[in-house]
Amino acid sequence: MYLSGSIRLYIMKASILFVLSIVTLIGCSDTSSSPNNSEATSEYYPLEVGNTWKYVVLDNVGDTIDVYSLKVEATEVLNMRKYFKISNSSERLKRAVTYSYQRVDKDRVYTFDNYFENLTIDFTNSDSTAGYVYGVTDSIGTAIGTFNNVNLVKTADSEFDSESYAPKLGLIFRAQFGKTSEIVYAKIGDKIYK
Repeated sequence: MYLSGSIRLYIMKASILFVLSIVTLIGCSDTSSSPNNSEATSEYYPLEVGNTWKYVVLDNVGDTIDVYSLKVEATEVLNMRKYFKISNSSERLKRAVTYSYQRVDKDRVYTFDNYFENLTIDFTNSDSTAGYVYGVTDSIGTAIGTFNNVNLVKTADSEFDSESYAPKLGLIFRAQFGKTSEIVYAKIGDKIYK
């Protein structure tokens, strides 16, 4: 059977379009079985609007030098990503309120600062360019209770600085620049710790 040149050209074009359609469909299919967790909140860094933490700051001899509060005020989209706007207010500095923008993605905490995103804490890997978990303690007692399975985090600022994060609560203790901060109050969702 003889096919004219125009029919052969039509069949070739149709075959190419068919193959391209199949390739496109395969490339666009979502074979991921895990949910999109780009908005997931780490168990050790619970970000939700309304969450509040209050800390007492002690100098190296144990005298109180400040009390400060952190509160998740709102969410904002920066650089096409959703961040939580967190206020930081100090009783010593009375009117000075500063804000930070943070998000959690796959147990990594990111801060948006000066138009750039920085990895602040990595709860799963030992990345020395960010804070990382160097140990887990059975329990740590604080003014608001005793917490188990606390992650001990080495900060990227200094090898001598460290932080402790309790599950479902967040930061409970910080040693930084010769001072310590300890949690004295928290409101996480509907639960209040005091």
